[in-house]
Amino acid sequence: MEPEKLDTKKFAKIYSPMNSTTYDGEREAARDRAEAVACAAGMTFEEAVDVISAPASPPSDAAPTMHNPFAGFADYMEKHEPGYKARAAEEARQREEARLKEQADIIERYGSEDAVMAPCEREALLEKACAHLAEVDEDGYVSNLDGWGPVSKNADLPDSVRRAVSQAYPLPTTIVDALKEWRYWNHRWHERHTLDEYIDFHPLPVSARFVVLEELLVSLPAQSLEDVLARLDKYEELCNQGMYVEYEDQDKFIKQFRNDVNFLSNGVQVGRQAPFTNAKKRDAVLEYLKCPERSLLSDREIARIVGVSPQTVNNWRKRLNVQFGHRQ
Repeated sequence: MEPEKLDTKKFAKIYSPMNSTTYDGEREAARDRAEAVACAAGMTFEEAVDVISAPASPPSDAAPTMHNPFAGFADYMEKHEPGYKARAAEEARQREEARLKEQADIIERYGSEDAVMAPCEREALLEKACAHLAEVDEDGYVSNLDGWGPVSKNADLPDSVRRAVSQAYPLPTTIVDALKEWRYWNHRWHERHTLDEYIDFHPLPVSARFVVLEELLVSLPAQSLEDVLARLDKYEELCNQGMYVEYEDQDKFIKQFRNDVNFLSNGVQVGRQAPFTNAKKRDAVLEYLKCPERSLLSDREIARIVGVSPQTVNNWRKRLNVQFGHRQ
């Protein structure tokens, strides 16, 4: 094949973030886009990587080039599985064909490409809530929210940003609703990414809300069998995506699954829970108020979930010195 036909600038722009992102889903999506670019040039992904990794007569003092972990892979596979390169190119072509069809379907559903890219109502609320925390660069791009940016760790989400996105509109109070919103944002990202292959991340306010939702999916106590199954669905999705789940996160899920089992064993029959004793109600209120994410819920919301009066929640909040929207 003729390497000159490869759009090396475009391919390199996709390949670089593919190696830097920590999210398997984003890495896989970038790999698919890179394969499509290579396929258009009549090349396999590995051959295209070889092209952009090869130095063009670098000076003696030049920095070493990026190591290519796929170097020689296509040749190796072709040797052991004749026809591998042709099959890989055909698979990439079929994926790109399917992407273009899905792209057309999305535009038809929304009415225009601009409508797909336009902020939805919830996104507009999140952006407004975070406006005072946003640092905007010369291109109008929000580079960070109070120091938290695209490559920051979820655990480093500042309290200021956490409060902003949690109060932009009501947080889900059930695992079912938390999973529903979590999937909504995943779907929005997929639609936009299908139209613009260079969109690899949510807008930062959405990413911050996403972090809070993922925490709620682990920390919210189950209120129904549907909640228990929703939490299981979320954990199963993580495992099926091939993502590495930190031991600490595994422990959190297992702890909540045990709590869910206790909840079910305490009298959930035909979708109804056995009444809590006063002691269990107190423990449930304290569990909410001591949790950074759940303490952001209002006294009225916590009271409705647990089955006590809002005044009872407020009394305990004052005793613990936990203010609404404040993270201990």
